[in-house]
Amino acid sequence: MTFRLADSLPKEVMQKLDDHRLAMLASYRKMMTPDVEQVVQRAFTRKLERLLDQNLGSCRLRDEGVSLMVANALGYFEGSLCRQVAWVIMPNHVHVLFQLLAGQVIGNLVGSWKSYTARLMNEVNGEVGAVWQKDYFDRAIRDEKHLANCVRYIRRNPAKAGLRDGEYRIWEGELAKGMGE
Repeated sequence: MTFRLADSLPKEVMQKLDDHRLAMLASYRKMMTPDVEQVVQRAFTRKLERLLDQNLGSCRLRDEGVSLMVANALGYFEGSLCRQVAWVIMPNHVHVLFQLLAGQVIGNLVGSWKSYTARLMNEVNGEVGAVWQKDYFDRAIRDEKHLANCVRYIRRNPAKAGLRDGEYRIWEGELAKGMGE
């Protein structure tokens, strides 16, 4: 699952990206199947991730204190609402790989993380207003190979974005550590 800062991508960039996605969906309308839709969605997600890795916007999460706040929030519900596998806090977005525990709702969990950290970030900086983008992007893990690919993505994302040590925060649980490169 990925969520991002409100200013991580300019509105014009997001509008172009969404227009492109809608045009792709329209061009495949006659042969639209769940598999075709999934291919279009994956292409959209890859483009979005490349844009996020350009580190646009305020990149507030690059600050060590801010990333620590987010890291603490991610760990707060460990064992009660979810089981964490791995996460990385990038300068303008967060990737979290976790398993919801029985009866939990992903929107409630993500909403808790985002509202708590937004309040703290605004307090610390003496600001008001939106900190996080309203939505988040989630994906169901299909099998062990997919899980390993997600762990690998999280592990490699800082290098892919050209970040240096101290510009990101990463964590892996025992399950992720057991998955080789």
